[in-house]
Amino acid sequence: MKKKQVTLLELAKRLDLAPSTVSRALNNRHRISEATRTRVKELARKLEYQPNPLAKSLRESKTYTLGVLVPEIANNFFARAISGIEKTAFEAGYTIVLSQSFESLEREQQVAENMLSSGIDGLLVCPSCETTDFDHFSSFMRRDTPVVFFDRIGIDFEASKIVVDDYDGAKKAINYLWEKGCKRIAHLAGPEPLSVSKARKAGYLDGLKQNHIPIDEDLIHECSFDPRLIRNKVNQLMDMDNPPDAILAFNDQVGFHTINALKEKGVSIPEQVSVICFGGQFFTANVTPSLTTVVQPAFNIGKEAVKLMLAHLDRDDKISDTETVVLKTSLIIRDSSR
Repeated sequence: MKKKQVTLLELAKRLDLAPSTVSRALNNRHRISEATRTRVKELARKLEYQPNPLAKSLRESKTYTLGVLVPEIANNFFARAISGIEKTAFEAGYTIVLSQSFESLEREQQVAENMLSSGIDGLLVCPSCETTDFDHFSSFMRRDTPVVFFDRIGIDFEASKIVVDDYDGAKKAINYLWEKGCKRIAHLAGPEPLSVSKARKAGYLDGLKQNHIPIDEDLIHECSFDPRLIRNKVNQLMDMDNPPDAILAFNDQVGFHTINALKEKGVSIPEQVSVICFGGQFFTANVTPSLTTVVQPAFNIGKEAVKLMLAHLDRDDKISDTETVVLKTSLIIRDSSR
């Protein structure tokens, strides 16, 4: 005979608590004491209580599901950010629906539309490198479904954002290179539409000015993530009459391919050219030479993005009072720089 499933109301009755209090305790909500939380969870375990997601959704007009849209799951930065998102969401009683744009605006628009139609409670998104128009996220706001951007952001789009201080990270890198005697520092910049590309380039330029290093536009090259293009840009730089003695690369992948291109050309790293990149992916410590990196706190980016989302979902007006949280970078010195 099938065992009768214990309901939330039965838990509340046995504990002499309001059903709403039991629900908040089970979902680790705020304003519940640790003692009450422990009592509720112990009885729930003892009685093998399992929540009814359909009843919960109907009762609260929520699915307890968050959409997560990233450019590429294979990128270790996004993988770590997703880990932070999923852990924090799970602890708050939410599940995630994950998809990737593969750096395509068209796919990003399609996925966003599908997620909105599926009834997610909110969307956490890192836009594609092709995204310059953020209108496809406006439909979320019209449906009172909050959007939180992380890492890459829609600067003029009214939504909460979690960003890294890429500007300061680039300046740290330039200051370090200057202290080590580098005088001609090139920049392999990211795609122009990206907010992070603009911030890193601005930090690079202001770092040069701060250290009284002349700005040479011939040392600045925008590049995609194509290894062949990166190799061509590095060759152009090293074939100059007065080549650079350091390169600040947009991200870890660009830094990795920069090192390979320099080695192919017979350039000694870091004796002739120092290389610093952005990101902090695990492989940067294991390449030869190991990469000096401006590290982004990817896990914490994901964690803070969910915390911002939960703050929106706890309000009656879910899309008001937007907030921007800025996280700091750190510079890890390895063998690719002097």
